[in-house]
Amino acid sequence: MIFIISMDFKRIIREAVEGEEDKKNLLDAVLGKILAIYSPIPKSPYSCWRVIRNIFESEGYDRYDIGVDVNLNASSNNASEGNKFKIKDRIRFFEFFKTLSKEDDVRGFVMEGFLAGIFKNGVYMEGKSHGKSDITINGKRYSVKSKIDKDDRYSLGSLGKINSSDREVHNCKEKTTIECLADMGEEERNGKIKDIYKDIDNWLFLKWDTSKEEIIYRVVSNDNMVKWMSDSISGEKPRLGKSGGGKSLGIKWDELVKDKLVGENKSKSIIFPKSKDFPKKELEKYIYDKDRGLGKDKIYSLFGPKYSEKIRYDVIRSIQRDPDSFIKRIIKWNPERVRNLLNNMQNSGELPQ
Repeated sequence: MIFIISMDFKRIIREAVEGEEDKKNLLDAVLGKILAIYSPIPKSPYSCWRVIRNIFESEGYDRYDIGVDVNLNASSNNASEGNKFKIKDRIRFFEFFKTLSKEDDVRGFVMEGFLAGIFKNGVYMEGKSHGKSDITINGKRYSVKSKIDKDDRYSLGSLGKINSSDREVHNCKEKTTIECLADMGEEERNGKIKDIYKDIDNWLFLKWDTSKEEIIYRVVSNDNMVKWMSDSISGEKPRLGKSGGGKSLGIKWDELVKDKLVGENKSKSIIFPKSKDFPKKELEKYIYDKDRGLGKDKIYSLFGPKYSEKIRYDVIRSIQRDPDSFIKRIIKWNPERVRNLLNNMQNSGELPQ
């Protein structure tokens, strides 16, 4: 598993809302408070998958079908139908994008769990038994590839080794795997490549657009990718990317369309919340303000100066909506002590008339 310590949230907010001082300070405070209480979305693939899935389930929402636009910013303020996420979860999505957009080393691994979480019937496959695939969606096995720079090539993974008998037949003992595959006929080469990628049904390519704070994704069938790889190998100059310390075939984002692996209209978006999407009025209710004097602030103050700012807002709302049940639970917890305290307070004049 790969873990990242969460980024400095103040720096995230400073970059996101530069020049909006009041809102910056407010969102900074809310972000820190909510993430301290609910914790950020984990940066390990398995835990990320479980948490994202649980966010949908706890809200009673269906996860998205693969091949449609995904809106993780939808709230009661900006969505007329479909999923409407609570502010605590939208802030978690906001932090998730900001953090991972700056973490090159682990971004791809974490996104495997994230995609398995947002798509219907998605499962993150832990361990190595799944071969070259990373996740399943509706029972289909996907290999996930992620890049921020659209000019970089997506590595398609190692082609492995050609066995000695095939090398003997094609007289390519001293050649690389790619060179040896190039010496084969088209049908045989296609068969060899298809066998190498037999664990994959579809490929899922991601392009991060940090300016718009969204991710564009494209789905390509494994049959189309095998054909593209075979054609690339047989060409004068195979298109290469990096795989570990060596070379593998690699494809650019624009080639997915140019080489007709996907249609012109097959790109879909995963939309994340932006700082401007958090109304000040909506944020303020998550902050305890001892000078504001609202009913919720009086309830916050019940927990004392040490804990009043650490209590979850949904706890405060629960007490506010049904104070009688809250008081009864306290009495039932220790009725004798409550009785004695009331008598002492009445005798000392502390109990309000």
